[in-house]
Amino acid sequence: PIEGLHGVDYLGQHERQFLVQNLINASTYVFGPVIKVLKRVGYTDDNLDAAPYDWRIPPKVLEERDRYFSRTMRRVEDMYRRNNNTPVVLVCHSMGCRICHYFLNFALESPNGGQAWLDEHIHTYMPVGAPHLGAPKALRGIVDGDKMGLDAFLSDEEGLILGRSLGSALFLLPHLLPSRNAAPNVVLRTEGALAVTVSPIDCREVLDELGSDTPKIQLQIKYGDKVLRTGFQQPVGENLTIHFSQTFVFPAPPILPLSSEGGLDTLTISLLQPGLDKAAKAAYKKLDRYSCTAPLVWIANYVVVMLKFILFGTYLFFRRVFRGSPEEARGDLPGVQDIFDVADDTTAKLASSILAESAERHLSTVLAGDHEAKFEIDVMKKGRRSYFRHQSVSVSCELHFANPISKSREIDSVCSAIAKPINPARDMARHGLKDTTDGCLVTSKKDEHVQYEPTAGGKSLLFGEGMNYIFDVMKDNYDSDPLGPRTRSAKDPPPVKRVKAIYGVNLPTEVGAVYRRASLFLESGKLQRLHELDKSATMKKNKDAYKIQNGIIMELKTSPQVIVGPNLAEDRTYNHSDAVLSPPRSVLPVRLFNSQAEVKEHLTEGELVLRCGDGTVPYWSLQHCRTWQGACDVSIDEIEGAEHREILANSTFHKIL
Repeated sequence: PIEGLHGVDYLGQHERQFLVQNLINASTYVFGPVIKVLKRVGYTDDNLDAAPYDWRIPPKVLEERDRYFSRTMRRVEDMYRRNNNTPVVLVCHSMGCRICHYFLNFALESPNGGQAWLDEHIHTYMPVGAPHLGAPKALRGIVDGDKMGLDAFLSDEEGLILGRSLGSALFLLPHLLPSRNAAPNVVLRTEGALAVTVSPIDCREVLDELGSDTPKIQLQIKYGDKVLRTGFQQPVGENLTIHFSQTFVFPAPPILPLSSEGGLDTLTISLLQPGLDKAAKAAYKKLDRYSCTAPLVWIANYVVVMLKFILFGTYLFFRRVFRGSPEEARGDLPGVQDIFDVADDTTAKLASSILAESAERHLSTVLAGDHEAKFEIDVMKKGRRSYFRHQSVSVSCELHFANPISKSREIDSVCSAIAKPINPARDMARHGLKDTTDGCLVTSKKDEHVQYEPTAGGKSLLFGEGMNYIFDVMKDNYDSDPLGPRTRSAKDPPPVKRVKAIYGVNLPTEVGAVYRRASLFLESGKLQRLHELDKSATMKKNKDAYKIQNGIIMELKTSPQVIVGPNLAEDRTYNHSDAVLSPPRSVLPVRLFNSQAEVKEHLTEGELVLRCGDGTVPYWSLQHCRTWQGACDVSIDEIEGAEHREILANSTFHKIL
């Protein structure tokens, strides 16, 4: 990385005109606004420095490859000496807070450091928007891919590659979660998967009469209400054979035999040809001829085309500005292709018509309790048929049914409980809420009979994605690290005298996600998602505290949060009914900055408040530093409405700093 302040100010640093550079700075700032404010009040390069790091790799590798933490110790010592032996304040943001926490423990264990070195050189550790206990969004970044906010510059495929190849992604997976009154990290829809494999198809019977004008053929399989289509292929050989290497995967009911209700067990196979059939052409021609809105449609289409041209031109300009030409930016991405083409796409519907189609086949009789089966299905040619030939093809299919993902694979090493409340029923009743911790909070908008299963740390989902290797990476780079990147250097108090935590609050924040099986073509050697967000999921209980938006569970400013403290740490439970055995509750001061004024609060450990996180990090992760009180002097400032990244440009944060 670029060393010093220029490595943390803005993402785009180039010599350009003043106006262009200001526009780029406004959208790509990191610590740029903070550096500007500090220099305005008198800081210089002598007493203001930065320690950029390669955020793609685990902290253990940072030291092994770059000697990053050893070099950072020397930078701190140099700044200390240059400023008349004045101790240093460490200001960190987001994942940088976790890196700094690791650094403090590294300095503690270093032969050149120790507690005396920390007491002498470090004045205050200042985490800003810190994901102390991780953030559920990190898990979704691994499963769905993560474009890191660069949606205009990265394709979906590149985002998936990025999310699944970063060694640092595991750094932010939640390790500890609230034990009660909190939404689950991952909710899985209870459903199986049906895989359909099709043997090569001999198309002579439906194509022979076309002579030399043999069209390309598209295979469509419909299971229930789900439809998948391949791309168009040209039949080859004397037999006009089409080979389909893909396996079609559909979500299915959780148990065998497959339910026949609502057509959930019916399978239909179709062969499609390019272009509209005669009936469709006539319908569109008639509609275009008699529609009085045709001129308006033409004008609207023209406007849409122009807008696409302008937006795409802007996208190419900025892509070239930051990453060179589009060809250079894309590079070589072997094995990355479009994974599936769902047939509800309007363009796909208009681009093809049915050449031959089978009758519906009920799979409840085909599988009959077995997980695998083979069968033949006749695909009949549509339209005019010959009286002398049976114009149909026989398609051989192989079915495989997979059971739902089992929650039994969840283990405590991925995620365990924290922040056990004193008396949740009493505290929630005080706010007019009900204790909804028993049972699943999620149901389906479309079918109330659909079952969901909450999980703790998402291990079942990762296993279901075939990402078993992640746990080897976690063991080698995190769990075996004596400095504990996800434990000791995350949840335990840092070895410093003072902690000044600052973070935003009361913005809807992701605390979990609801997943279901995806419909897709499964091919070896291709990067694919086997699960997708369940956009039909909604809250069954406590709708005022949480909402589900496109499958993402969000905490709101009305979400109940238990205030943690030194007595409500990971393996300590405060027993309210036994005042003799219970430790005294701590009173935790906090300043809450809103648009009107500063509000000083004295929150009691175990108290329940209504609050949510900063739009990226949940409140239970941000507030965990309260448990460090006693081991070090902890003070907290919460800024109303300050978003996770935008807090770096927030004027209230600048005043506090």
